[in-house]
Amino acid sequence: RKYESINRRTGMLGYGWTCSLESLLRLHLLCLLHLRRGEGNIQLKLRRMRWNNRACGKILSMGLPISVTSILFPIGNLQIQSAINSYGPSGIAGAHAESILENLQSCVSSNIGTAGSVFVGQNLGAQKPDRVKRTFFHTLWLSSSAGATLGCFFILTGRLWLQLFIADDPVALDYGMTKI
Repeated sequence: RKYESINRRTGMLGYGWTCSLESLLRLHLLCLLHLRRGEGNIQLKLRRMRWNNRACGKILSMGLPISVTSILFPIGNLQIQSAINSYGPSGIAGAHAESILENLQSCVSSNIGTAGSVFVGQNLGAQKPDRVKRTFFHTLWLSSSAGATLGCFFILTGRLWLQLFIADDPVALDYGMTKI
């Protein structure tokens, strides 16, 4: 009931954003309260917090390039989506079903990359550049291998996976297989 006025003005999208924002605020407040109480090994003292330009610069020097590369992928997908729309409902259905499989594949590769970036950050902090290079190449190899393996798997078994989403439209299945 408390979101009915928001729902009427902004539609379901506004309702979803409101619920997500409320959950995020609750989580942050709970974490902040827990850290301020000092339960456990960590205690947060807000009065002793200071801005650290050097630490902020290091965070931005690594986080900004990652953010830019993360933005480029959806921008490319906008271009692809406009081309797919020209194939009609079957093309859109096939492309969407394939994109679900693609997301599964990219989750594996992306999470390997995330784990590798954690190790790189730890080794940068420990000032061990030889481990940074080794971690980078191991992560690159693991991520590429996982992506290639899943890609081959989906090429070989793609029609079976696509039928989970679009069993009644053979044209959409063909479009999905073409996109794979």
